[in-house]
Amino acid sequence: MKMVEQVFLLFLTVLSSYFDLRYRKIPNYLLLLALPAIVSRAYQGEVHDVLVIIVFTSMLHFFAYYRGWLGGGDVKFALSLALALGRLFPLAWFFAALYAGIFGGFLLFRGRLMAGLMDFAFFVSSGKANSGKGFPYAVALSLGVWTALFLS
Repeated sequence: MKMVEQVFLLFLTVLSSYFDLRYRKIPNYLLLLALPAIVSRAYQGEVHDVLVIIVFTSMLHFFAYYRGWLGGGDVKFALSLALALGRLFPLAWFFAALYAGIFGGFLLFRGRLMAGLMDFAFFVSSGKANSGKGFPYAVALSLGVWTALFLS
């Protein structure tokens, strides 16, 4: 991945994480920051990879969106990162799932063990936390992207 693409991804991940933490929404215009990497990937002739990535990411995230576990901005953010990263995205997604589990466990059980257990049980049965607290998935996904880029 070229340095220019990495700079745009850095801005995309930092700004998306900020908006997700602060407002629990990711503006659509931020996703345009992934455009240079997507165009570069398509220009290099990786169209087949792009199609496989769209299917892979859709299968991973649209079920969670349907269940109410992720918002639409999270799905669009993940799709734009997947298109920008190409074959590196499954590794980034693995690390994002790991970070999301750690961060979610921390948020769920922080200082309230019994309420956290009730939230977890309610989440498993209905797909939404009983406490009404949202989860900033963009932060976990951003950390996963940068871990994958660092390791590759």
